[in-house]
Parts: sequence; structure tokens; C-alpha cells
Amino acid sequence: MNNLSIEQKLTMSLDEIMIEELKEKIVKLEKKCDKQMIKNNILVETVENLKYNYRQLENKYNEMTEITNLYDWVIHIDSDSREYVSGYRYNNSKLFDTSYILHKIPQSTYLIVITENESLYLLPYSESLK
Repeated sequence: MNNLSIEQKLTMSLDEIMIEELKEKIVKLEKKCDKQMIKNNILVETVENLKYNYRQLENKYNEMTEITNLYDWVIHIDSDSREYVSGYRYNNSKLFDTSYILHKIPQSTYLIVITENESLYLLPYSESLK
């Protein structure tokens, strides 16, 4: 409902005017609520998708999967904008390169990397030597 004209207001009682204004506010709030419900439903669906993807990932990489720790690691970006990691494996002085990265999962003390060939790498965070 649109705002009341002056002529309409002059013919109405104060209570009627207040009721009409309240009706307008209610309609506006209902529209706003509907928009928020749509946004909420989208967020719920997104969270459900993320949970599903996490469960799929968790099932794919169970406790039997080997995780390789890489130290002094660096993430490189090649000319095709694809990322890979180079670093050193424990007790090995030879630089090691991974296949391209599919997923990066940040944790509080390390980064988990899953590569195209479905290998898991644990990249501990450390301070720079400089």
C-alpha cells in the first residue's frame, strides 16, 4: 500500500491512520523477512554442500592414506596459473616437487595439500629465517 494522501488522512481518524501506517510497515518487514529467508536458505544449502564435500573428502582420504611432510616448502605458480609445491622431505636433501594442487586446507599449525594424483602433503608453518 502506498503512503496515504493528505485528503485521505483528513477523512480518517488518528487510529485509522496509525493502523494504515502499521500495515505498510508490516508489508515492508514481511518483504524484508522473505528476502532474508531466501538468503538463509541459500546459506543452509551451501553449508550442506560443504558438509557433503567434506564427508566425501574424509571418506576418500581415511587413516590409511599416507601423508608426506614437506619442510622449507614453497607454493609455485606455473605459466598456466596452476599451483604446485616444492620442499624437502624429512631426512632428504633433494628438493621434491608435487603434482598440481587440487585442494588446500589451512589448519592452525600447518597446511594440508591434496594434489592431482590424490597425494596428501602436510606443510608445517614456520617462521622465516630472516
